[in-house]
Amino acid sequence: MTGARPSSPDPLLAILPGPGDSDRPWLVWYSPGERVELTGHVLSMWAAKCAGLLSAEAGGGPRVHVALPVGWRALTWCLGTWLAGGTALVGTAGALPAAEVSVASAPQDLSPGAEVQVLVPGASLAVRYDGELPPLVLDGVADVMTHADRFTALPCVPGAPALVADDGTRLERGALAAAALGAAPVADGAVLVR
Repeated sequence: MTGARPSSPDPLLAILPGPGDSDRPWLVWYSPGERVELTGHVLSMWAAKCAGLLSAEAGGGPRVHVALPVGWRALTWCLGTWLAGGTALVGTAGALPAAEVSVASAPQDLSPGAEVQVLVPGASLAVRYDGELPPLVLDGVADVMTHADRFTALPCVPGAPALVADDGTRLERGALAAAALGAAPVADGAVLVR
């Protein structure tokens, strides 16, 4: 992930970490019992690795069901989906369009119709899924780590879907980028997101 490119029609690239973000905190995640701080380089690396796995397993532009708890890992899978030119489908699988890939933290949350299924550990610093993987299910850390640290984003137009939620919310790539770029900064370059 190399950040915004003026020649790219994809507006989401403007909100992703670029070369100037490599050594500064880009995402700080607080939740009960954990605090994770990711530099632009580390967040970019995780997103690129997720995009690499998605592209290798499902091709370009996949619909990816993301059934992970709100947190930094869910964000990296959404970013990876967008880099791969895809749409993140967030929430309960039965209330969403069909997905080529399903990513969840528990087997029962996976979309049974997805051709590619991935389980992600709950612990922030886990290096592999913390249970037994069902047959043909990929490990959302160990299998992701084998992919390259950089991924050239696939081109997408502003009107392409970025996110579909199980509550009926639909965001196009241009609208999502505009909302993120319009968020009020709380410090120099920092944005507070609830």
